Amino acid sequence: MACEHKRLKSVNCVIFCMDCGAKLDKAPESEPEKKPVKKPAKKPKAD
Repeated sequence: MACEHKRLKSVNCVIFCMDCGAKLDKAPESEPEKKPVKKPAKKPKAD
């Protein structure tokens, strides 16, 4: 299957892929988003 069905729309409770137009039985499971790693805040120099 070439289309990954990333963009979805629902019409009368029926889910369609906006890219290829395929009718889906259920919404595909989304992958958990990876949160960016936060860098520690820089401490100001004490003079």
